[in-house]
Amino acid sequence: MLALGCRRPPPAVARPLALAVEMSGCAAVARGRVCVVSDDGTLRLLVHAVRDAAFTSDDGPIVADPLATFDDARLYRLHPPRGTQKVRVAARVEADGSIADAEATVDIRWDPAPKWYAEARALANQGKSDEALALVREHAGSSDDGEAAIAIGQAARFEIMRNHVDESVKLFREAIAKDRRAGRVSGTVDDAIGLAFALSQRSFRYAEARAALDSVQDLLGDYPDGRALEVYHRAQIVSETGNRREALRQFHDAYRLATRLGMTRLARVVRTMTASQLDRFGRLEEALAIRRALDRELEGGPEACDRLALRSGMGFGLLLLSIGVGGNVGVGVGVGGDRVREATEVLERARGETACAESYLHAVTLGNLAFAKLLGGRPDDAASLLAAARARVPEAPLSESFFWLDLDGRIALARGDAARALAIYDQMDRRAAAALLSGYEWSALAGRGRALEALGRKRDALVAYEAAEGRLDDASLAIPIGEGRARFLVEREQSATSGIALLVSSGKKADALLWARRGRHRVLAGLEASRRVARLGAGDRARWDDAAFRYARERAAIDEEAARDWKLAIAELGPVQGERRSREVALRAALEELLSVLASGDQARPSAPTFAPAPLEPGELILLFHAAALGWTGIAADASGVTTFRVPPLGPAASPDEIARDLLAPARAQIDRASRLRLLLPGGLAQVDVHALPWNGAPLMARLPVEYGLDLAPAPDVATGEPHALVVGDPRRDLPEARGEAHAVVDALTSARSSPGAVAVTLLEEGAATHAAVVDGLTSASLFHYAGHATYEGEDGWDSTLPLAANGRLLVSDVLALRHAPAQVVLSGCSAAHSASASPGDTLGIAQAFLVAGSEVVVAPTRAVSDALSARFARALYEALRTTPDLVRATRDAQLHLREQDPTSDWANFRALHR
Repeated sequence: MLALGCRRPPPAVARPLALAVEMSGCAAVARGRVCVVSDDGTLRLLVHAVRDAAFTSDDGPIVADPLATFDDARLYRLHPPRGTQKVRVAARVEADGSIADAEATVDIRWDPAPKWYAEARALANQGKSDEALALVREHAGSSDDGEAAIAIGQAARFEIMRNHVDESVKLFREAIAKDRRAGRVSGTVDDAIGLAFALSQRSFRYAEARAALDSVQDLLGDYPDGRALEVYHRAQIVSETGNRREALRQFHDAYRLATRLGMTRLARVVRTMTASQLDRFGRLEEALAIRRALDRELEGGPEACDRLALRSGMGFGLLLLSIGVGGNVGVGVGVGGDRVREATEVLERARGETACAESYLHAVTLGNLAFAKLLGGRPDDAASLLAAARARVPEAPLSESFFWLDLDGRIALARGDAARALAIYDQMDRRAAAALLSGYEWSALAGRGRALEALGRKRDALVAYEAAEGRLDDASLAIPIGEGRARFLVEREQSATSGIALLVSSGKKADALLWARRGRHRVLAGLEASRRVARLGAGDRARWDDAAFRYARERAAIDEEAARDWKLAIAELGPVQGERRSREVALRAALEELLSVLASGDQARPSAPTFAPAPLEPGELILLFHAAALGWTGIAADASGVTTFRVPPLGPAASPDEIARDLLAPARAQIDRASRLRLLLPGGLAQVDVHALPWNGAPLMARLPVEYGLDLAPAPDVATGEPHALVVGDPRRDLPEARGEAHAVVDALTSARSSPGAVAVTLLEEGAATHAAVVDGLTSASLFHYAGHATYEGEDGWDSTLPLAANGRLLVSDVLALRHAPAQVVLSGCSAAHSASASPGDTLGIAQAFLVAGSEVVVAPTRAVSDALSARFARALYEALRTTPDLVRATRDAQLHLREQDPTSDWANFRALHR
């Protein structure tokens, strides 16, 4: 019997998923996401797929050249046959944990630019801007809105080149209206960006410029190239208005977008602007390396204006390097030297780029060349060049106008006209204060101090330097830790250095000590979460708790992913880890931003020092060194008072005896009567093991315990219950001695003989030492001992880590996010206490992060250390702790024990760091 209707229907054919494809390199983008291609028919497509894509038209396959591969996409260059209306893209994508088919269609229209447009651009490139403008104006009245928009927009650009800013603004607004009516998506965005440029970079109407960019947000999704351009120009506005932190982040975003879309020229421009930001952060060598690479790429090419801008910036960077500080040249005395000569040559080459008709770029170059002449000891030539720069651009952007004013003041000082210099710096200060730009206020006030010193008005000069220091407190917070705050500050020590010298010469030595300590504190200012959170009101505390929870949740997700890395093939591992690092960078930036906001509080910008150091303990001696014009100023302070002395530069081959003679001998009386020494060292002396220097035939530390201070205020008292120790041993399973060290530490801590008594201990060794377990243990620990690897990495030490199990890592930002930090920390890992040399104080390695988070004492090595030596030191340390609860004294006793056992070992590597 035949059964009807019992057969299964044929399986449904799965429809391909929608494939994400971004167009780039179109001559224009029209309404409906149509890519308008020019005569050569070239376009680029960024395909978001995990496998190679295939491209076809109605006539068959289209050959595509892979240009670049990213973690989530691949960029292709296509040459579709002329007349092609649609390009179909097929690829394989990841969806719901599996690989599936996906496809997309790109609409194309063939519409070459008008002949007159190409002719006008050619005339402009030949420097014939008047003829070019006349040609495009012939077509501005076209009845075709599209053609009229092209003509009017190009006329606006030519007017900018002629420095007719108001006319260019008017024309851009007309062009945008016609662009909208004609459905020219890319034209609307490009002209809005041109309008924003004219408003911000030529007439400083920043609010209007932002409004122009805001007006085209609805179109950026259909025009990826426009999105990259919009981010770049918004970053320029942010930079001009003083938020260097946000500007650098946005320049990074613009570079990423441009690179992904194959926008080579924009990527190059963004690199140039990034170099300018790095200049402002004091990262001069990095900026110079970027510009040298770009200069090689542009050599011999047609991009005259790009070369002009690049070489102008390169010359300026070389000048900053020549004086060794970020603009802190003295009273105008010629410095000269190879860097100045090279800078002058580069700037003269830039000046010779006559094929570029951009007046502003030539004006900037002339101003930079004036600076070079001043540093070369030729102030009259500098004055002539500066006048020529101003003639090119009567109203310069903020950054140039302030730089030129500063240059005016320096020229006046070099000519011996201190009264004129003072008037110039007073004008500069008023303008900067009105614009709320702390960085420029600092420059003005520091210059005012130099002028007053030259006039012999030392008391007034000191007031100016003190005001400059107050502005620097604000300006430094605009630069995130991890992006060069330490270098920025060390390159702006002139106000502190000059002020300290005046105070010392006036006999105000206690004030000199306060100035020096305040300058050290700035590097880590804004990150002392433990103190700020304790002072928060209920609403702000809830906001902090919520942010900390979100931070911990994201960190846990990253850690869980890292634990699965072993399942990946080698080829897949690199992209996955790279993407994870990007998420960690974003995570740390968010945390640092929150901390900086909390740091600012509700106080107005101070005009007087607000740093309040902890008082001296009985028997305590502070020995501080501050960079001076040549060498250092030494300051010794104890209960009997403050003394100062001059320390000459230390030669690279100086012996320990010679270093002890220069650093310690002038304070012999204070050292001999002290019972404890706190060292406050600048970056230039951070690598000197002062505690191990010879003193009366033995190491200094044999005379008294020595601690290296960060000069942070005492952490708030936090009730933590019974003492509890967290011990982590060999989390990566590759340091056998570390495992033994961890067990020895546990035995010492749990022994009934230990003082002040046995403590509860949690041991996390090998695979148990995951990120989640360690962070959880830290929140209740009063002592943390880590035995394993450690790294010191990144600008300011921000990328320093303690590696953990399952590919986890304890980051600096993880430590700063702790609700509670152990009072005592021992980090038995390489370079855990390292600090950068380019800093007026300590930078943020992993040991310093614990102190900022609230720990009182951290013991760690400053450089690489062997597994065996670390284990021996740990055993000696905890043996010493049996007789004293003082971790600093125990560190001293352990090191002296190691020295006695093996004088040739690197026993001096370990340091006790104190808040």
